[in-house]
Amino acid sequence: MGHSKTFQSCTITSGFLCKFDDALISDLESAFSEDEASRRVLAQQIRMACMNVGFFYVKNHGITQDFLDEVLKVNKEYYSLPDDEKMKLHHKTVPNFKGYSPPMEANIQPGNKGDLHEGFRIGWEEKSEDPVTQSASCDGVMAGANVWPDKPENFRVACMDYYHAALAVGKKLFCLFALALDLPETYFNDKVRTWTARRG
Repeated sequence: MGHSKTFQSCTITSGFLCKFDDALISDLESAFSEDEASRRVLAQQIRMACMNVGFFYVKNHGITQDFLDEVLKVNKEYYSLPDDEKMKLHHKTVPNFKGYSPPMEANIQPGNKGDLHEGFRIGWEEKSEDPVTQSASCDGVMAGANVWPDKPENFRVACMDYYHAALAVGKKLFCLFALALDLPETYFNDKVRTWTARRG
């Protein structure tokens, strides 16, 4: 018997029945609990969502609303700048493919003229602006220092605050993935020490 999915009600013929919203929203509050049993229950919920739906949302992830508001604010300001200003950091003209990606440049669908989105590519770096600390940003996959626009003034700080907060959520999810696979909770720790670029 093949799988049949109706996403509005999350009806799945493999024996898993649930309300769609319940299946997709994972409350990460238990991920920060000292109670291992609570973490394992959450891990199994995520396992079921991944196996039967294919994706899930998270809430109570620990990223503050201030970080979210500020990173959205500065990105809106940045993308409102004139094209000439944004193209000063075109990712094809600066090292390591970091920087601005204009609309229509990417094209994931053959036959299209291009994708109607723009982005700003960044990679891992320490939040500190100290040059010695920043030298560590040149290690690993997608190595090399980020480039940052002059405007808006708070762009780097807001992006790095959000980046590191999201990174912490990712690390916590890897612990849950390990539990979901009946592996030691720290199984992925030595496998996710180097972080790749993120496109905003």
